Amino acid sequence: MRWLIFCFSLCCTGLAGATPAAADTTSENLSLELQKALPRLLSQNDVLQAVFDSGIIQSAPQIHSSLPPPDAELRHEIITDVLYNDDPDPMARLRYRWFPKLKFGGVFGINGSEEFEVWAIFTAGKHFSHLAPMSPILRIGTCEGCAQELDLGLYDGRPTAIMVSGGPGTNGQARGQMTVAVQDWNGTSWSEPSAFKAGYISPMNRKPIFLACAGVNCDNAARLGFTIASHFYQNPAIPPSPITLSPAQTKQFDVMAERAELGTFDAPGPTDILPSFGGRSAWPQMFVGFDASSEIFPAELDGVLLLGRIGHGTMGWRVDSQWNIGFWRLDSVYNTLVPVAAMVFSTGTPAVTSIRETTEWSPGPHS
Repeated sequence: MRWLIFCFSLCCTGLAGATPAAADTTSENLSLELQKALPRLLSQNDVLQAVFDSGIIQSAPQIHSSLPPPDAELRHEIITDVLYNDDPDPMARLRYRWFPKLKFGGVFGINGSEEFEVWAIFTAGKHFSHLAPMSPILRIGTCEGCAQELDLGLYDGRPTAIMVSGGPGTNGQARGQMTVAVQDWNGTSWSEPSAFKAGYISPMNRKPIFLACAGVNCDNAARLGFTIASHFYQNPAIPPSPITLSPAQTKQFDVMAERAELGTFDAPGPTDILPSFGGRSAWPQMFVGFDASSEIFPAELDGVLLLGRIGHGTMGWRVDSQWNIGFWRLDSVYNTLVPVAAMVFSTGTPAVTSIRETTEWSPGPHS
């Protein structure tokens, strides 16, 4: 998703200088308000959406009929920098953020499955919309793997840029650290960004939201899966399986691990996709892959040695917060892996574990 934001103002004086102004209490006050509200905002999982839903930052009215058309410079930047794909009418694919009373707003375009965002700021005169100073928060854009969300709204009557990076709604992680940065436009320049970092963790639900088996006791498999998932979740640096292998089992598991070598995007390996045993219709999620931090481990169920794999679910490059676990046995005749159980565990409402103010809010620019 590539976004291009244009900000509009009747008065174009003071637009030549793009250097942020000194620290502004408006952004500082907003940052403090967001810190206090974060436990409540996390309950919605998508923190950025929750900020707007709660009314802390007001959404822009979707009214843009009075917006002057873009001048040649603005139109050229839209088409060449954002809507770079061939399109018979690229301007028709834009959507707007627009503050009619302030003549200040935004318009964005969506482009590409990797959901890149590229922003630019504009003001509106009587007849045309013009390029204006860029917000440092919006300038960073987004990049694949940065797990950022950006938007523009109103706080205390001022246009305000906000970035949420690394939260459970953006990176799919059930635990970790997120960064929130805000910055307001005072009519002539952008304030210095105010930002904070927050740690969070989500409890794991004991009952799987998807469970399917073939040739094993499913209840026993679910109990084993939850034990391993809980261990891995709390101790990601420690191997998820507590069993000690005998020399014979070690030799057998080495063979299983060789068969489990990761495949390619076009030809997934035997453990790259969570097996469904024909039950996918009962589990509508599409995150059936395993993320890059997933682990392969030995396990034992009802006296049978299994190869297990655990990790966050994936769909393409997107990562989900839920945990996928699959188990496979070794076919002694063909030396191939045969799936025997699959399950998905979800997590509950994230809890805040720490909050601290920071000046290190940018993961780096995307150009």
